[in-house]
Amino acid sequence: MDTIRMINAELLKLRRRSLIAWTGGLTLGGSVSFLVVNAWRHHSDPAHFGPAGGAVNLSHAMQILAYLSTVAAVLVGTTAGGQDQASGVLRDLVSTGTSRLRLFAVRVPAALMFYLVWFIPAFAVPAVASRVLAGGLPAPQAGVLIQYGLGVGLSTTLDVVLAVGLAALLGSRSVAIGVLLGWELAFSRLLEHMSSLGAARQLLASSAVDRILPAMGAPRVVSMSAVAAALVLTGWAVVVSAAGAWKTVTRDA
Repeated sequence: MDTIRMINAELLKLRRRSLIAWTGGLTLGGSVSFLVVNAWRHHSDPAHFGPAGGAVNLSHAMQILAYLSTVAAVLVGTTAGGQDQASGVLRDLVSTGTSRLRLFAVRVPAALMFYLVWFIPAFAVPAVASRVLAGGLPAPQAGVLIQYGLGVGLSTTLDVVLAVGLAALLGSRSVAIGVLLGWELAFSRLLEHMSSLGAARQLLASSAVDRILPAMGAPRVVSMSAVAAALVLTGWAVVVSAAGAWKTVTRDA
């Protein structure tokens, strides 16, 4: 029960108007906006613009959701992982007798719960629309929807976990945001396309995520098995979380 109360306390810390607005806007707001624009274009000029649903529109919606949700996940995770240190309340929390490791551990489920409240409907909107509003376009099969849900969901929830650990490790939310966004949106993708790195590219989380997402007819940049992809994603989460936990335990309050 103490753990549940601590998680709820962390959730209360995350319920800031600014964080709610940015997370909701980047996830659910992005999905709804994409759907509304496509539906309006089709309604205004159906001869030139097809229905708002279908498999192709779903793939475009998932690309947008993946990028925007990455930013939202990093904002949520870094807030959860770095706000106690930044606000100077870590000393007060430690003085209550609660172990530092436990203080760190409850941040991850709280951040994930806060993020998923927004991500799940953000995914559901284009997923449902792709079937309901397909019109004469090919609609995605259930297996494709599951793959997109797993791929985008796992990649962005991993970003939440990494952000919590990195913010705790660095002790700076702003630095952690810059490092993670630069890595996720640019540098890791650059490394993924460097063929000279060979099989080492399989250690990149982006390569593992690409393995989970539907191929959509295009060859994957890095070939790897589904099991290897799962191990890579788990490894990233464990290593960065362990580093954040270690720093939380050893940092001067």
